[in-house]
Amino acid sequence: QQELLDAIRMAFQQGRIARRRKIAVSKLELLTADEREVLDMIIKGVPSRVIAHKQHVSVRTIENRRHHIYEKTQTHSIAQLVRMVVESQDLSESVQD
Repeated sequence: QQELLDAIRMAFQQGRIARRRKIAVSKLELLTADEREVLDMIIKGVPSRVIAHKQHVSVRTIENRRHHIYEKTQTHSIAQLVRMVVESQDLSESVQD
């Protein structure tokens, strides 16, 4: 009986993870290529002025892109963005036995 309960819990947990992944992926797909590039650098801790220099745009443009990223992903912090990116990845593919 305990094995059955454990199996049911595991199924619910896997379903919950799959739903969160699907939501994260769908939100990240809303980003433009430029926004995705900015997101990747934000997650790496690159300051806006450095991102602007690398993309050959103004810091204001990067701040606007950051704002659009937060709006499209419905997040409010870098920590939430990082969590969303992690949730969007299929971690089962990267796990080695």
